[in-house]
Amino acid sequence: MNTFTFFRLNDFLSILQKYWLHLLTILVIAFALSWFFTGPHFLQPWYKSTAIVYPVNLSPYSTETPTEQLLQLLESDDLKDTLISHFKLMEHYKVDTTLPFAHAVVFNKLKKKLTISNTRFESVYIQVLDKNPEYACMMINDLIDQLNLKIRNIYRKQFDEVYTIVKNQMDLKKSELDSLDMRLNDLTVDYELFDVPAQANEVVRGYLGTVDGSNGEVINHENVAKFMQNIIYFGSEHVRTSGYAYNSRNEYLNLKNQFENVQKEITKELSYVNIINSPKVPLLPAYNLRLYIMLFTNVGVLFIAFLLFSFLEVLKLKKGVKHSAAEIRETLPVL
Repeated sequence: MNTFTFFRLNDFLSILQKYWLHLLTILVIAFALSWFFTGPHFLQPWYKSTAIVYPVNLSPYSTETPTEQLLQLLESDDLKDTLISHFKLMEHYKVDTTLPFAHAVVFNKLKKKLTISNTRFESVYIQVLDKNPEYACMMINDLIDQLNLKIRNIYRKQFDEVYTIVKNQMDLKKSELDSLDMRLNDLTVDYELFDVPAQANEVVRGYLGTVDGSNGEVINHENVAKFMQNIIYFGSEHVRTSGYAYNSRNEYLNLKNQFENVQKEITKELSYVNIINSPKVPLLPAYNLRLYIMLFTNVGVLFIAFLLFSFLEVLKLKKGVKHSAAEIRETLPVL
């Protein structure tokens, strides 16, 4: 067994007893330096804010589930651009705005700090990391607000097209109905036609003199003949126009109902996510990087210091062994 192995096995505690004050001094100095150089001026902690949301009021699209739709919308570049603008992330992330690719740089930084994923319960998990805890919370809230606004705008754009189509159809039908009503009014005013079947029945009775009671004796045959002519020449037109007007009015009312429903869809203010876990301002860093750095630094410095002191003891031990061997040789008789 060599000297170093013998030393390691037998003198470990003796080194600690001999150099404990030195080791303690080195540990205190290392702790103070690591505490200083891992402070906020050199190593700023990251804070994490999270939220869990569930999709609601989303219309089915193809074979996608509402959760997949929500994930796709949250991953859109429009929402990220809005966050960059609202929170001035160019300045917040300290990106040089004079660079031609500055927007791409801040965009990639945001993508690394924004985590969006689905959970096993078909909800969506949102996480934001930031050096400012309030920023982390506010960015999630703003992301959810912008998500609602984006979905609302998408639906409104779809209904805007339907709105235009139904509005044009309703205007055409209204114009047609007005024309029919105007013609019916003319027939009523000019030819005294308003209920042709009933009037035709009375005219026939008057013409044939089959009116019951005393009225049969005072029949105005001239007026009966006039009504007869009006019914003959304009009665069928009045009946036909009345039928067209009736059908047209029903179609107009149906279009009006559709139009009002579309208006409701355009103007309604719905939320498209239910917030299960609301984002909160984090009080503690997401991960205590400072603690880990200080721990490994101090342990490493202490270990290196112990190795150095051990090496010094080895050198002293070897030197002492050589000196003892020389003294032994001097005492031996010369043959």
